[in-house]
Amino acid sequence: MKSFFAREFLWFVIAFILAFPLGLGFLWILGLSADVTAVTEVDLSTLTRLYILGWILGFVGVYITRFIAGAINVLTAPEPESEPA
Repeated sequence: MKSFFAREFLWFVIAFILAFPLGLGFLWILGLSADVTAVTEVDLSTLTRLYILGWILGFVGVYITRFIAGAINVLTAPEPESEPA
């Protein structure tokens, strides 16, 4: 049980860290990069909200990818051979 919680905590930290660049990638895909020089307060608020949305999408995306990879691993694992009676 301890190893389960340790593994889940590790994946939580990995997803948390990977979500930061994924949030920036989300803004880059939308065309809102850092080379914009004149940013008003309203634009900054909108960019912050969009970054947080991208961060959340990145976090959830990492977890969904992890679950899919785990499901594929379970489904493709060979059946344990039973001993003959």
